[in-house]
Amino acid sequence: MLATSGGAPDGGASTTSDAPASSPAPTSVTVADVLDRAETNPDGSVTVSLDDDETAGLVASALTRAPRQPLRDVGVDLLPPEGDADGRLLVTGRLEQPSVPVEAVVDLRVVDRTVRPTVQDVSIGPVPVPAGVREDIDRQVRELALVADDQLAVEELTTTQDTLVLTGRPR
Repeated sequence: MLATSGGAPDGGASTTSDAPASSPAPTSVTVADVLDRAETNPDGSVTVSLDDDETAGLVASALTRAPRQPLRDVGVDLLPPEGDADGRLLVTGRLEQPSVPVEAVVDLRVVDRTVRPTVQDVSIGPVPVPAGVREDIDRQVRELALVADDQLAVEELTTTQDTLVLTGRPR
């Protein structure tokens, strides 16, 4: 899913057309790495916190497993959730062809012990994406899991301006 802070007052993405040619590579992190450093809670659940770079690494890793690799130079800014979402991300990157900047605001919800991303707003360059294209991107994002469903049964997820916190039980 998953590199500028904040969103527009209406909850949409802050669109910028002067995005850098490339972003630093996201921190290389796997779900196994995340679970290895999880803190065990008294009730047997585990909690792990990730920063922007680690979250970007998970999103970039998920995107590389996709049949089509729509984004490169992936960046993630964690945002406080809005509405009934448990968490929110601003995912940035560049399309491969043509090479233009992309921003997507993605809400995260815990549903049936899995993280379900929903694209709220997408812009390519300075242009907002039509609803039909946004729905196609949303379907693609839903196919990617930020946290592998077979490794962690997520009970709670929260985001702040700089941290993604997951609590759940290893499967």
